[in-house]
This record gives sequence, structure tokens and C-alpha cells, in this order.
Amino acid sequence: MILFGDLELVNDKSLKNKLWREEFLQYYKNGKDDERYGVFKFAPAGYEYYPYEDGDFSCPPPIGSM
Repeated sequence: MILFGDLELVNDKSLKNKLWREEFLQYYKNGKDDERYGVFKFAPAGYEYYPYEDGDFSCPPPIGSM
């Protein structure tokens, strides 16, 4: 499946705090205040779905769209 849309970096500290998990400390040593910790908002605009059958990874015409 391929998704199309807009991606936005969210700098809302309350949202970052809400989504924070202690397990993230292995990646963000300074915790939820680490400058590398970020949250993205994805607004989908469309998709393409390619069915997988019998080990065939070729790309037939897509099925569906938004």
C-alpha cells in the first residue's frame, strides 16, 4: 500500500508529552525534551493498494483510491 498526503511536524509540547513513552528513552536520551524527539501529523489524500498473491511482488494496476 502506498499512502499520499501531507506531513507536518507538530511542535505542540502538550501533545508530545501525551504521546511520550518511557520506552523512547533508548532513542532520546534527554527524554521528551530531547531536540530530536518529534511528532508528525499525517493527513491522507489518497492511496494505492497492490495485492500480493503467490509470492508475486510485481505491481499490477492499483486498486482503490480516496
